[in-house]
Amino acid sequence: MTALDAALAIGIGLVVVARPAPAVEPLISAAGCTVEIDGDSTLHKYSATSRDCRCTFGLPESASGPARPATLEALMRGHLIGAFSIAIPVSSLKSDDKHLDEHLWKALKQSQFPRIRFEMTSYRVVAAAAPGATFALEMRGRLEVAGATREIQLTANARPTARGLQVWGARNLLMSDYGVTPPTLMLGAIKTADAITIKFNVELRDGA
Repeated sequence: MTALDAALAIGIGLVVVARPAPAVEPLISAAGCTVEIDGDSTLHKYSATSRDCRCTFGLPESASGPARPATLEALMRGHLIGAFSIAIPVSSLKSDDKHLDEHLWKALKQSQFPRIRFEMTSYRVVAAAAPGATFALEMRGRLEVAGATREIQLTANARPTARGLQVWGARNLLMSDYGVTPPTLMLGAIKTADAITIKFNVELRDGA
């Protein structure tokens, strides 16, 4: 082996050794997820629901390995959840009124910003109930609607299920805070209210 060959071999070896090992994260999947927008109008109340939501739920590397708590409930109670987000296509929001849906999509600028997304930045357990019982959470994060992103805080609850954890919550907000003009129908004869409530409900399963 020439000196040049030896130098190349050492260099390649250094590159291989210096390459960081990929992070291994326990698998957590969403078995079911819904997002609902509830509002009011001069005609009647309405609800538009999406079941086409993408949910991510992650753990830091420190929560993996032999010391990892055995259940999702224990992980949540132990403040070990590293990431939680939900995203839905605006066009997947459906009510009992097709015309309302179309006006709602247009108001939410679906053609420009096709998704609504919430990304949690932190949370805390508000009331520590007995293990196995429903417990309350306070979540903080960023909600993106119609291209506008706002920091929000919402109240949520969690309870263990046979195969994981169910988490649900809600947040009242004004469409105008996100640059959205409340939709109108019938040439303005029917007006929707600025105030809406966004709800989510997701069932998580631990596949680790």
